[in-house]
Order: sequence, then C-alpha cells, then structure tokens
Amino acid sequence: MTYPYDLKKNEKEQALLKQLNQLTEWHVNNCAPYAAMIEKSGWQMDVQGLADIPYLPVHLFKLMDLMSVPKEEVVKVGKTRNTAAKLNETVLVEVDDWLDGKQKYELTLTEVISGQEAWSIIEQANMFNEEPDDGMKYVLAKFKVKVHSLEVEPFDINHAKFDAVSKAGSMYNQFFAIVTPTPDLSTDLYTGAEYEGWTYFIVSENDSPKVVYESKRDAEAWFDLGM
Repeated sequence: MTYPYDLKKNEKEQALLKQLNQLTEWHVNNCAPYAAMIEKSGWQMDVQGLADIPYLPVHLFKLMDLMSVPKEEVVKVGKTRNTAAKLNETVLVEVDDWLDGKQKYELTLTEVISGQEAWSIIEQANMFNEEPDDGMKYVLAKFKVKVHSLEVEPFDINHAKFDAVSKAGSMYNQFFAIVTPTPDLSTDLYTGAEYEGWTYFIVSENDSPKVVYESKRDAEAWFDLGM
C-alpha cells in the first residue's frame, strides 16, 4: 500500500487532482443546480491543475440546498454549534473510544416540544415533577438512535449525554431530574437496534438554545432545536 506521506509533492498533487476530477464529475452528474453552475464556469473534464478545479463560495450553502443524493439519504456531520443538525437531519457518529472501542451509530432529533405544552406533558407523566422557575421553561426533545456497529456491547444512551447551550453560548445547569414522559431516552442498545425516546431541559423562556451530545468528547454532535 502506498501512503500519501510517502509521495513527493508533485505526486500528491496529481493523486489529489485525480480524486477531485472524479468527485466533480460525480456531483455534476447527480446535482442539476451544481451542473448548471459548473457549465457556466466553463469547466472541462479532467483539468490539469488544482487551480482549475471549480470552487464554490461557502456562503452559497446558506442560500440553497445542493444535494447529490436523495434528501432521505443525507447524513449530516453536526460537529459544531454553527453546523448543528436540524429537525429530522441525521448525524452519523463514528468514534474509537479508549474504553468502549469502535462505535458507529446515528442520532436524529425527531420532535421538539417546549413551554406550556411541554410542562403539561411532564406534569401528566408524574404529579411530583416540579414546575420550572419564573422566566424558565421546559423543553422536551425526542431523539432516535440507530446503532450500526459496536466493538463493545451494549451501547448506553441516557439523559446525561445531552446538554442545552444558550444562544449566547453558555451551557445550562442540568443537575435536576424528573420522571420523563414515555418513551424515556435511557436504555442499552446492541448492534442493529433502533430506539426513540424523550430527554428534557430547562432553559430561559426567550432563549433559542441548541443541544450538544457528548460535549468535549470525540462523539460530540450538535442539534438545533428550531426555537
């Protein structure tokens, strides 16, 4: 096997150029809006230098959807607060944990309920659940987990792996517990399993928070609650 680090600079550039030509051609054949832009740029197949590869401004992706696969097959990498996955967007997590070994699984935020509606559901779940303080509100977030592969089984999913982060970037104090509406997002999963359940947060009434999963760890993923 030849590794990139074993190649000379010009050999690396040629190897990269070949891959980028193939990638550009694939996107041209599978994304009509992208193909139209590339046609107008005058790009030709198999360009001879990296400088000739067509580039797109990053801002463009905030203005329109460019997809080379069906929408239902899109897997999002929500690794930062600014690229947080939205409702029904799937985040693929692949990690090699020193304790649990290699793990590959999907997380999808499937439903969000907040404010008075969330409190009504929480109150019905258990009469001893406490109402949030003045100026605060409950948020219920339902996540779907799909496990692809595990080196060490089972995989534990639970509330402690999720935190709410304010729009200003401060993590909320989550040191409280309630009896969660069913299904509860707390269970053990084995390879091939799927599970969906609710977790909960208390945030400021006028805030638009996001959720971080496994903060400061390799599996960290971000989700936009759409509030």
